[in-house]
Amino acid sequence: MNRYQCSRVLGLVLAVLGACVVALSYPPPSWLAAEAVLLIAAGVLMILSGTPSALRDRVGPHRLLGAGNAVLGAWLVVLKLGDTGTDAELAYAIAVGLGGASLAFVGLAYVFRPGDFGLGSDGFPE
Repeated sequence: MNRYQCSRVLGLVLAVLGACVVALSYPPPSWLAAEAVLLIAAGVLMILSGTPSALRDRVGPHRLLGAGNAVLGAWLVVLKLGDTGTDAELAYAIAVGLGGASLAFVGLAYVFRPGDFGLGSDGFPE
């Protein structure tokens, strides 16, 4: 099982989780809807990276996976935007935000610098 097949499974879990959030809180408040949309978008991009298709061949699986990671990182940042009540909550929100930002950075590196991950221009190991 390669990284793209694993991302398809993770993407399915993320997309189903996001859809369940919307279904269980319908109509969701705007902040929760934004979080669910980001989670579903990350899941769909990861599913597309692991599913053979014309889009995957044209764009490259590494670009789809990288975009999914970047969106997942953005989801983590958005998730903790409102949690800044006490000092401990603020510190935790900053830590999670930095983790999300680093995940987004790695995702963008996957898109623009696949050679740093041992991938060729087609997204597969050289």
